[in-house]
Amino acid sequence: MQIRPLRNIVLLACFALSLTSCQTDKSPAFSDEEREKAIPVEKDEERPFTFYYQQLVVALASGDAAGFNGLIHPEFGCYLIEAPGAIPVITQITNVDNALRKSSERLIMNFNDVFLTFPLTEDRLPTIDCDSPEGFYSKEGTYVEDVNNLAEEKIWKYIGLDSAAQKPISELANTVEKTIVNTAGFTAYFSKIGAEWYITFFDIRVPCTA
Repeated sequence: MQIRPLRNIVLLACFALSLTSCQTDKSPAFSDEEREKAIPVEKDEERPFTFYYQQLVVALASGDAAGFNGLIHPEFGCYLIEAPGAIPVITQITNVDNALRKSSERLIMNFNDVFLTFPLTEDRLPTIDCDSPEGFYSKEGTYVEDVNNLAEEKIWKYIGLDSAAQKPISELANTVEKTIVNTAGFTAYFSKIGAEWYITFFDIRVPCTA
């Protein structure tokens, strides 16, 4: 009878098919090099600019000098612009603590929670309006714009600095890419150096008081 051999052939065919099925289900073995080419490596995403502004605001509102220092480039520093008299004063700082120790009158970190109430808005910067009954600016809030008015104004040329002292200020001012006006009390200038944003100029002059 041919039934048994035929049954054996069918069983062998099923067995072969099962082996084939197992082999196709099994993941293929790749070398490390092949795996790196096949699977893209996720890179760290660049921090948004708002991250740096929030760090600045929290540092000012809480008096956190270390947080402010973290935004200062270790080599180029940050230039503080203030007006204790009629003529503006520009001082390079790399450590806010040291700047505070030099003069108790400086109000670099003497801010409060009012700054936290103004969200950062990407829009045209407010203009100074000394006749405004509601304040010194044409509008209230915190605004950021990709402009560099500082490099155009060149205030360092009119405050009695010699050319040697003006040079590093002018060179750093040319790197400014974003200007922030917080109508509650300051103007901050940010430069992108490498992959990070740094505060390169911090203007705490009160408008319309000179």
